[in-house]
Amino acid sequence: MNNSLTTIFTTFYESYRQARNPSVNTVIQLKSVIPAFLNYCMTEKHREFVTEIQKEDVICYLNSLTSLRTSSRLTHLRWITVFLNWLYDPLHLIIQKPETIFYKGPPDIPRAVQKDLDAKEVQKILNVLPTLPVKDQAMGYLLLFRLLRIGELVNLKIEDVNLAQRFISIYKSKNGTSRQISIPSKAIEPLKQIMEGKAQDSPLFDLGDHAILLHVNQILEKSGVSRRGRSSHAFRHTGITNLLEEGEDPAVIAKMAGNTPLTIYRNYASNISAKAQKNGEDKLDRLRLQKGV
Repeated sequence: MNNSLTTIFTTFYESYRQARNPSVNTVIQLKSVIPAFLNYCMTEKHREFVTEIQKEDVICYLNSLTSLRTSSRLTHLRWITVFLNWLYDPLHLIIQKPETIFYKGPPDIPRAVQKDLDAKEVQKILNVLPTLPVKDQAMGYLLLFRLLRIGELVNLKIEDVNLAQRFISIYKSKNGTSRQISIPSKAIEPLKQIMEGKAQDSPLFDLGDHAILLHVNQILEKSGVSRRGRSSHAFRHTGITNLLEEGEDPAVIAKMAGNTPLTIYRNYASNISAKAQKNGEDKLDRLRLQKGV
């Protein structure tokens, strides 16, 4: 396998994409951080092959990012860690880990702390959606009411939407599974207008990853909702957390969201509000006092 710095990113990205089916944000970060790091190694450190990369190269690269905040530098460090661990994983058989590099970080990027939308912010979005273009309306309603991922919006085709029976088939989910979701009533008319006159195999929104992210950000901005501290998963994350707080079965939520119950527990249960936690504690107190269980 060619381990030249000019070609290694393509090999890494294809392997990572097939193994993880990364989200839109992940792809954007990958294509930004790793090529920048490799370019630095080639131009500033005069490296030609991955066998020549040293730990000191990583440190020098991070120190060169003087215009970035500490949190952004840590993002670069984490992705470089993923990349280096992949290079030195024996399963990939690229190179044997040199003795000069003692670098073994976390196996993957830790999940960032999400900032959910509160009830007032959700209402602001619902108030402004009817005034927006039909594409933004359809995207907004599907994100708010049906826990879709951004990548799932990107992959939707006209033929996936059954307006007569009011359901959408999701075939390209992050974890490779398929599912059907009902269409929210508010999304019917916008979808009907989007689909009119289009071929069945045409993309529903006809937008790429970055373009849909821009539309989602515009929905937040026009609603007067801050984007600070929020990722593209804000809509989805809020819905899942709300359902957990209302006591919905994680297995049901997992089916709706295209996840596994274990993923729901691991990634979202920590965001349950203090009020919901107190309700759980009160419920346990009543069980102990009433039934002695």
